[in-house]
Amino acid sequence: RVHGGLFTSHMAFTFSDDEFIALTLETNMMLKELYQALDRNGDGCITVHDFANFHGQIDVFSQQKFQTILNFFDANGDAVIEFNEFIQGFKHLAATSVCPPFVNNSLTFLQTIKLIQEEANAFIQAQAHELFKLVNS
Repeated sequence: RVHGGLFTSHMAFTFSDDEFIALTLETNMMLKELYQALDRNGDGCITVHDFANFHGQIDVFSQQKFQTILNFFDANGDAVIEFNEFIQGFKHLAATSVCPPFVNNSLTFLQTIKLIQEEANAFIQAQAHELFKLVNS
């Protein structure tokens, strides 16, 4: 695991795992800004070259960090993180991490879904912030 276990290199996901997570406008904008910051050459995808440019040069530790991140987010295995994979990766993190104890007899189904959405968006924002800190370390 890398820095607190956010991304595990063998955790490839399928897009169906997270279909119920709806991002708020704020979360979507935060992820878009982070993605654009990581996409250093502005070609619309994140590759090892962007990561090298992000750090000025790529050392072994940076290469390992990027490979771990790539292995998690790169759903189709093409060694490129596209924006939809980036979004889906964070949604997957939320879907598998926010297993809330919201099963409460006093909540309706819609109230439960709303709470899950709120928790998922808060979780995604926190993980995006952690990813930004990780690539800047």
